[in-house]
Amino acid sequence: MMMALDTTRDLTQDLDQALQAHGAWKQRLRAAAVHKEVDLPVNSICRDDCCRFGRWLYSLPAEKRDSPEARTVQRLHAQFHRAAGAVANMIEDGMFDQALSSLATGGYPQVSAELTRAVVDWKVALMREARAA
Repeated sequence: MMMALDTTRDLTQDLDQALQAHGAWKQRLRAAAVHKEVDLPVNSICRDDCCRFGRWLYSLPAEKRDSPEARTVQRLHAQFHRAAGAVANMIEDGMFDQALSSLATGGYPQVSAELTRAVVDWKVALMREARAA
């Protein structure tokens, strides 16, 4: 049981770090729009396998990646990157006010909140599973 809890703690810590990193993107995109920085790496922002969390997620063993909670996180993580990429595209195209608006009320905050809830749900399921083991 101790091994399962240790592994679960590692996974939940990785999930916490992912939430922090993705939360920082909102600040980064907002700063880019405010300061009119048009040199964002849009192509990598759009992809869910370029960030540290995406690489970690895709590297998980199948039994960890195939739970309903993990699949939901993976789907929402991809949506999050598409939404962040759309905002980055607006910034790159000089549509700064639209980018700021999208960060505040568009698809970005909605999918970001959904992803956060899904990660929390996954953490709860992992802890429940570890306790049952």
